[in-house]
Amino acid sequence: MSLNKTISLRHASASDWTPVEALLKANKLPTEGAREHLPTYLLAISNGEVVGCAGLNRDTDRPERAENALTGVRRTWRGRGIASHLKRRTLHWAALNGLEEIYTWTQAGNSPMQRLNKHLGYVTTQHSVTVSRALPLTT
Repeated sequence: MSLNKTISLRHASASDWTPVEALLKANKLPTEGAREHLPTYLLAISNGEVVGCAGLNRDTDRPERAENALTGVRRTWRGRGIASHLKRRTLHWAALNGLEEIYTWTQAGNSPMQRLNKHLGYVTTQHSVTVSRALPLTT
């Protein structure tokens, strides 16, 4: 499938992990656990280079639902509708493959992705707060 004359979409394979991992890291997205879900990812490719990705992480305890996970686009390719197209195709694939619910999360400062998610019909159901602490513990 083609997004435009220079970008095509395809499903990821195991050999795509290195460029997908680099893209996720460049977008400051987590990579832990992403590799095992790589076959569910859609990739945007230009001249053989991965310029965008979006994936699904199916819930192990509720297989009818999945997280629309780790949508990322190279900074130089943003603003061209790639993330929107990837997310739409991912939602389409999910519906065709029997999923009943898709959820996602977005960083607080990522207003373009928040707008896109709202445009795609996602509604905010909860807010979370992440806390951390440096180790080792001192008394």
